[in-house]
Amino acid sequence: MGAIDEAALALIRRCTDCGDETMAPAAEGFRCRNCGHRYRFDANGVLIALPSAPGLRLPNFYRSRFYARWLQAWDDMVARGWVIYERPLYRFFSLSGHRRIRTALDAFGPTAGPIVDLGCGDGRLLGLLGRRSAIGVDLNAAFLARLKTRAPWALTVQADFNNLPFATGSLTCCTSAHVLEHLYFLAEGLEEVHRVLAADGRFLFTIPTEGGLGWDLGRRLVTGPRLRRDYRLDVQDVMAIEHINDARRVLRLARLYFRLERPAYAPLPFVPLKSLNSSITVTAAPLPTEHELRAAA
Repeated sequence: MGAIDEAALALIRRCTDCGDETMAPAAEGFRCRNCGHRYRFDANGVLIALPSAPGLRLPNFYRSRFYARWLQAWDDMVARGWVIYERPLYRFFSLSGHRRIRTALDAFGPTAGPIVDLGCGDGRLLGLLGRRSAIGVDLNAAFLARLKTRAPWALTVQADFNNLPFATGSLTCCTSAHVLEHLYFLAEGLEEVHRVLAADGRFLFTIPTEGGLGWDLGRRLVTGPRLRRDYRLDVQDVMAIEHINDARRVLRLARLYFRLERPAYAPLPFVPLKSLNSSITVTAAPLPTEHELRAAA
């Protein structure tokens, strides 16, 4: 833990059990001064910041036999190497949104605090950012363990997107690459990002241009055949659960909490059409609290 930036550790203040913001360093991690809940670092150096009781209940299809088969297939593909990263052309399209976030961060210059990547996975985005002060947050412990081996200086936190261990208004920069489309409780997630961001903070997120020509071709020619051949799964059924939010819904809800700058399309930023791109990247500034639930103009 000594290699982790102290500024990153100082942001761990909110208890995900009781919501109190008096977490303090303790033996092997942190302890809530209000309820006594403890966060500990596991053997991989990942801080476990999960509440003692589960949060919002997901629909039953997340507990179906079909979804269990998909999760097994996903674990196998991650271990073998996910198809969307196995060739240079695939990586070019799959990481184009990540590169747009990096470009936006470079334009900002140094941030006042660590960059917090929400839904960081195994660190694809953080890997593009170099040795910046960073915190990777994800629910998947295996991903976080892999990230920790790649970036031992980064603080890695196992936590729920909707229940983060950061104090209110404490973060200057949050990022999220290809995560919001997966959140069943999307509004709750956006509200949580709004809570943790400082008034002058920024939220940079990338979402897929679901329904466009690029995604349709990719599923017909790449991911669809692979899932059908190796796992007997239909890609459309999988994506009906995985990509629960399309770009239009994400942007409409995001406008209730943030002021959105003009979207940047990728990989063809000079052609601002969803049908010909794979992702949209947005820089979002938090709206004042008294305006956060107003309908978008």
